Amino acid sequence: MILDRYLRTGVLVRWVVVSLVFTGIFAAYSLALFLARAASGLLKPEFVAQLVGLKAVIALDVVLPVALYVAVILAVARLRRTEEAVALRALGVGVADVGLALAPLFVVAALAVGYVSMTLRPQAYQQLYEMQREAEAAFDFEGIESGRFYSGPDGNRVVFAGAGDARAMEQVFIWNREPGRDRVVRADRVVRAEAGTGKAELTVSGVRVYDLPHGGPASYQGEAGSISTSADFGGRLPKVGYKRKAAVTRALMASDHPEDVAEFQWRASRALSTLLLGFLALRVAGFSGGLGGVAAQGLLWVSACLVYQLSLLAGRSWVKDGFVGAIPGMWWVDGALLAFLLVTSGRLRRRGR
Repeated sequence: MILDRYLRTGVLVRWVVVSLVFTGIFAAYSLALFLARAASGLLKPEFVAQLVGLKAVIALDVVLPVALYVAVILAVARLRRTEEAVALRALGVGVADVGLALAPLFVVAALAVGYVSMTLRPQAYQQLYEMQREAEAAFDFEGIESGRFYSGPDGNRVVFAGAGDARAMEQVFIWNREPGRDRVVRADRVVRAEAGTGKAELTVSGVRVYDLPHGGPASYQGEAGSISTSADFGGRLPKVGYKRKAAVTRALMASDHPEDVAEFQWRASRALSTLLLGFLALRVAGFSGGLGGVAAQGLLWVSACLVYQLSLLAGRSWVKDGFVGAIPGMWWVDGALLAFLLVTSGRLRRRGR
């Protein structure tokens, strides 16, 4: 029991540290993207921190399994580096015994990832979509440069100014995507001024509005000489409709649409992937020496995880595109890895690696 706790603690500590590092890297990348949008006036600064946090939660169902894989490899590498692996093998402790000791931790990690994937991730996506909609609606032209096209976070709005700066622009073009139609707004001149409420007020001259129904002819809605309005004069963005990634898991489970099936199987596979990656890490890490130099070992570790992850992504794409049915769906990837682990487990016990 003491040895079991020692092994689990070593992996657990590294799992937490690696997860924090990976999440921090992803959050920093997301932060850079959102700050760039905020600097261009496409996103209010107050939205940035919340959006980064939601993106970090969404990434956990990928980050946590890979972090567990890396944590197991680092823990085994430390045992080998300090010669503790030699002492354990002298006591008759092999890789199979280490696997049994770490199995409870792998199961707990799989359950945690399953909860994140099935529950937290769709909830985070729902909040993310809603915040992106609000962020686009709050667009106020601050930071806009003439001669450039600017797209909103969710691709529902495109803005272009032919001349001028954020205070006074000319030949402004705005395209908004709305349910069942696109709306195009053109304005000869837009003058931006700060309002006491903290929201920009716009004086717009020469406004012309066009509707482009999806599947129907375009229509001219009218024009206005000069109006004063808030920054969303191009029309408020629609409420968030059905988003597959934000849908509750029960709804996806009942659907037979290929894209829904792919999304459900991806969520359901996350817990199993976590469990399998833990045991795969034990297999490729090597409890004893003889795997070659550091470069060769590193290449093996990275390749094993990369091939598995790419196979999962390919499997999801095939189900999503209808090339593969719900059965075997994505499950063939985990099935192949499980078969590999079972076939090689006998050799691991015989060799004590």
